[in-house]
Amino acid sequence: MSLISTVATIATAGAAGGETFWGSSVRITTSLTSGQAPDRLFNTAAEFGSGGNIVQAISSNALASAEQQGRGYVITRSPVDGSIVTQRHAFENNRDLSFERQQTLFYHPDMDACFLRAREWWDPTNNQNRSGGIQIDGDGTTVPKLLDNFSQRMAPGNGEFFIRYDSNEFTTYPYDATTHTSTFNGGRRKKTQPVSTGDDTGYAIWMNHGSNQVITGVRRDDGSFKAGFWKYNSVSVTSIPTPSAVRVITAETSTISNDYCDRANTSDGNTVYGWRATGGKLNLFQVYGSSLTAYRKTQFTAQSSYNGQNIQVYIDTPSMVYADGYLYASVGVRFRVVGESNDSVMYPIFKLDPTNFQVVDALGVKATGGAEYIFGMPPMLGVNAEKTCLYHTFMHTKVNSRGGESHKLLKLPLDFSTLPAQTLSQGSTHDNIELWDFNSGTTGGSLPVFSELFQSMTYTSGSTTSEGYRQENSGDTNLGIEDGEATVTTSLSSSVSPITVN
Repeated sequence: MSLISTVATIATAGAAGGETFWGSSVRITTSLTSGQAPDRLFNTAAEFGSGGNIVQAISSNALASAEQQGRGYVITRSPVDGSIVTQRHAFENNRDLSFERQQTLFYHPDMDACFLRAREWWDPTNNQNRSGGIQIDGDGTTVPKLLDNFSQRMAPGNGEFFIRYDSNEFTTYPYDATTHTSTFNGGRRKKTQPVSTGDDTGYAIWMNHGSNQVITGVRRDDGSFKAGFWKYNSVSVTSIPTPSAVRVITAETSTISNDYCDRANTSDGNTVYGWRATGGKLNLFQVYGSSLTAYRKTQFTAQSSYNGQNIQVYIDTPSMVYADGYLYASVGVRFRVVGESNDSVMYPIFKLDPTNFQVVDALGVKATGGAEYIFGMPPMLGVNAEKTCLYHTFMHTKVNSRGGESHKLLKLPLDFSTLPAQTLSQGSTHDNIELWDFNSGTTGGSLPVFSELFQSMTYTSGSTTSEGYRQENSGDTNLGIEDGEATVTTSLSSSVSPITVN
């Protein structure tokens, strides 16, 4: 088995700090499995510390034995030129390991490691399949410890603990940076009123690195649904206090989420950013104030057609990151390029000014040759440790067969005005990557601009409403040894064949 990789330099003008920007493409295998559609696809990246390697995690079913199984790969790259340093195949007890796409890979500076949620490995000590968080060190080998049973919504804590928030349960798990271990034992659990009698259902969590402040997002039901936010000022390993603020946006009847995002980089102090997909629209939210007392919303609505072809905006899988005073957001857009026989998917990256929450710039990103069979697979946005550049990942395939997909990774400047329109040559088997000014007012070109795919945006602002906090009397408990399971200590990674550059 081999991985085929290409890297191309991105042309820039006046980029600060002498950074080199580039685009890369990896294909897990060139042997196609005809008639079996790509599934369980995942592609995300994070930089390991200041100037450290970039860790790229990929989940593919190219070589998996069945449609519902994935196979995970971990690749480390140089941040300077994108060259591959190491490559690993995630493997546990003769079972392929796949990654959970709702939990993007993130780096924690205090823990000095990258973390990602994995799913469905076989644990012979318990004779069962398990899932949870895995830890990846700077050379791409996984530290032989697992964080068992973590849900999709996993936050990094302040360096001493991890947080899980899902359904109506908020839990802390202690983390030992010396031994790189985390278990259920010794943490804290707090339950809100059960879903069956109140439906305070958890959907998001925000926590900055080095902070003990936690903000959670819920869907609250008091006869009608509304989006809620709880702010905890001083969470510790063994203490989850009563929230200092419980606020709701009564006009929003669904949840506000930060799935597919780095949860430590979708907030700036007391301000949090989230998204909601409803009624064919993409809504981005900014909730702010020391007690989350106000909010802004930017709404994107797709045009009904493009050059006579129907289009579809995949509003259920956006990704966001906050960096250097701006919010960046990316989402998949389906349309048909003039002269092509396949539908295409592009991933515009919008740059929003937090002072008015309006778009100030937008970059178009697309692979050539259509992308017929991976609609709905999310792009992922990340930022380096110094917060001077973006990492953007997405997938591309134009054949309905496993093994046909390629996994793209772009290192991009924060200032899109330094990027001239260009095509990155990724080789005939990978298809090129195109970059252009999506915010341009010039229409009718070979690649679409904002006004051709989207209607005018709608901006809303308002105040949140204070509400009471509902907690089970028996729900606030310390986690003793009976709540934990033995930590799996076997290695998750084995080397793969050297990469061939074509």
